[in-house]
Amino acid sequence: MIDSVMDIMENNISSIPLLGKPVARSLKFHEEIYFAIRDRNAKGAHDLMQEHIMDIQKALETMDKDLVEKRRLIIS
Repeated sequence: MIDSVMDIMENNISSIPLLGKPVARSLKFHEEIYFAIRDRNAKGAHDLMQEHIMDIQKALETMDKDLVEKRRLIIS
């Protein structure tokens, strides 16, 4: 069951065309989260993960707004 959910998430995430700065920020978050876990800093890892999720959500919302605008221009 977990493997199926992970496969679905991986397929969905890998299909998102995030380039440049969002990818660099994501990598930085992953490194910081890793170091917090390595250092057994549960609160730090938790806080960083929440911040990372919010950052990705913001990037996706911005991307979604851009796509809606592009579609509007194409239709017009």
